Amino acid sequence: MKNINEATIILVCTDCEYTRILYHGIKEDIPIFRIITERSVSKKVLIKRRIKRLGLWTTTNQLFFQVMVASLLRKLSKKKVKKILLARKLNIAPMPVEKIIGLSSVNSEEFSRNIKSIRPDLILVNGTRIISTQTLSTISCPIINVHVGITPLYRGVHGAYWALANDDPEHCGVTIHAIDKGIDTGSILAQDIISPGKEDNFITYPYLQFEKAIQLLKEIVPQIITNSFSFQKAPIGLSKLWYHPTIWQYLYNRFKGIK
Repeated sequence: MKNINEATIILVCTDCEYTRILYHGIKEDIPIFRIITERSVSKKVLIKRRIKRLGLWTTTNQLFFQVMVASLLRKLSKKKVKKILLARKLNIAPMPVEKIIGLSSVNSEEFSRNIKSIRPDLILVNGTRIISTQTLSTISCPIINVHVGITPLYRGVHGAYWALANDDPEHCGVTIHAIDKGIDTGSILAQDIISPGKEDNFITYPYLQFEKAIQLLKEIVPQIITNSFSFQKAPIGLSKLWYHPTIWQYLYNRFKGIK
């Protein structure tokens, strides 16, 4: 049986601040053999998909939120984010170029060829598009995901924000789960909650969540490699897929004190 230092572990991700925080946070305890990055889906494609799924009105108001509110929050939160990074020793430096394999999509044939060539013992996923059933069928090792929300109650995006907006702080957190063909529906490996302060907001919640995710991964990954893990019972509640807030939802929740 392999131990953590003998295992071949790959990180499959989009290259963003959150992934960099994750990589630097775990690299001393979880050696990452390769990092496979995928290009983000174009905004045009995402908008078309969102209109088809949610309708034009909802999508338009989500875009108003992203353009008018989220962008402003991002600017206003720069000092707070820097404070979080410094206080919690979170590193957003680039990941090592020599480890990176850049691909167009995790659902490409090139991705499957790389997986077959590397033959990893574990695949850790963060921030990619939904991995297709066909691609999953080509993977023989465990594949786990970092999800910024408590599943199955807060699947989708912005799990911490929606938990607070629903007056549900006991489910404001992060999940490490196995990946299956559903959207954030895989069996739960580990969960933990965050405790945002009064200065935190929509922009800063994920940084707190990824700090927790680092600790969870350090605990659960060695157990997966030695096959000594067990799945956790899902929290009681409605399984729901959440999306970006509309501008009206955000303003309503802001009135309640949820930033």
